Amino acid sequence: MKKTKNQQPIIQVPILNLTQIEQLTSVQNKSTNMFISNDMVKGISLAHMDLFLASPCTKIIHIEDMEQLDAILSRITAKQKAKLTIVSANTQVLKAVFNSYTSCRRVFYAKEHSWSATALICLLNKLGIKTVLLQPELALMLTHTLHKHALVVWSHGEEKEKMHKLFSANVDAMTLSLTNDSRKMFDEYLKLHILKRPVFVAHRGAPQLDIENTLPAFEKAVEYGADVLETDIRETKDKQLILFHDPDIKRITSSKGLVSSFLLEELKDLLPVVTLDTFLTRFRQSPQLLLIEIKERHTVTEVIKLVEKYSMEHRVHIQSFDPESLQTVRSLNEEIGVSLLYSHNKWSKNRISHATVHQTLSQTQSSLNIKSTRSFHRTKNSFSKWGLHSFIWTIRREKELYRLWSLGVSGLIIDCIQHLIKIPIHLEILDAPKFNQNGDLVVPEKAYACYTNGSKKLVPVKWMMQEDTRLIELTSTTKRLNSLNTFCIYQFSINGLKRSVISKMTIIEEKNNKRGA
Repeated sequence: MKKTKNQQPIIQVPILNLTQIEQLTSVQNKSTNMFISNDMVKGISLAHMDLFLASPCTKIIHIEDMEQLDAILSRITAKQKAKLTIVSANTQVLKAVFNSYTSCRRVFYAKEHSWSATALICLLNKLGIKTVLLQPELALMLTHTLHKHALVVWSHGEEKEKMHKLFSANVDAMTLSLTNDSRKMFDEYLKLHILKRPVFVAHRGAPQLDIENTLPAFEKAVEYGADVLETDIRETKDKQLILFHDPDIKRITSSKGLVSSFLLEELKDLLPVVTLDTFLTRFRQSPQLLLIEIKERHTVTEVIKLVEKYSMEHRVHIQSFDPESLQTVRSLNEEIGVSLLYSHNKWSKNRISHATVHQTLSQTQSSLNIKSTRSFHRTKNSFSKWGLHSFIWTIRREKELYRLWSLGVSGLIIDCIQHLIKIPIHLEILDAPKFNQNGDLVVPEKAYACYTNGSKKLVPVKWMMQEDTRLIELTSTTKRLNSLNTFCIYQFSINGLKRSVISKMTIIEEKNNKRGA
């Protein structure tokens, strides 16, 4: 079907949860995401399992037992394995899938509510897993932090109140029950064209506002709302690791020569150069993730030593064009996440083949950061079987920033950080609707649009209400009910497309107003 300009790409993905095998007959010929739980796997007959495995849908199977895993994987073909996802809280099951069936996607099921972001990130990096299934309460707390590490977050969206929260949190996929109307409500939310907040990566700080890769540039990036601070590592003549992009100093100084031919103190006389040690200590306690690009293969070991010195494995992510550098990182410390930088431009000196990309993703379990082009979606689809979040680089112009943001990309590596503050990222309620003494509903006309730098602006909004399987607009004539699940929406245009941000849920009760989370 041809897309119209106002159509929004599906950002949050529905995963239909089968609770009875008989339900398979209604969806077995459809290309969709189908999930069967571990309890269902235990009781399913071989005939019904074969029926499920033969369906064209993407099959997501929850398995906690090694025997169950072997029994299922032994019954499918190599082609079917490419459309199979194994979900498990059992790390041994997930390791076995990787060791024997690398074409299967793996999802870690964090069943407990007690996971911290640090523990979860380190475990996922060690397992080389890029997708996690979280309980809704945990997903609300951790999704944005996990997105900074290019991790994909799934959760359970069967209950409509939780579904609203998960949409607000930008969860990537939700399980939906076939036995109730959660799918219909899910589709109603898609019609709102909710703008996803990508991960904003400050490329060398704020290079359009200050000298790149310097502390003032990074501090400005933080002020404008950067989620990740990106930098590059070079080694000086006296073996000091510094933040510097080019192999020579000509572009940003008045002198010439290779970085490796200067002592650290000599470089400091030319510009405010920053050592990696200083960078790590300065932002050790900040909420921003530090994305470090390896420029020289021989520096990997020293970079990892410094990260370990400050116990920042969960606060640092490594990227490189060089597959061997990423393999070295993984061999030295598996708790540190890695990303492969990729350009499909045939004239790029860093270009590698698709076969090498696939081999690197398999060997290092890295994410994939892709060069920005008009056809980057086509490039990303070439590696879609890995189910990865990709950060797009490098965004230098305001127009390009808004184009990619409006399309719902996972992350943006940007030079023009100053333009983030023109588009709202969430909505904050000023006043909630309430019934007056005459029984009429008084609906506020404005709420606060909130921006990455912490600023707020009053904007016109409309209020919506969850009703069974629909979202309907609140008006003064809305009937008084025992309880109304309501939220407000601010609609605007970005890159010529209709988009919106939504507030948290507010529960309006007959006797008093109760603000929801």
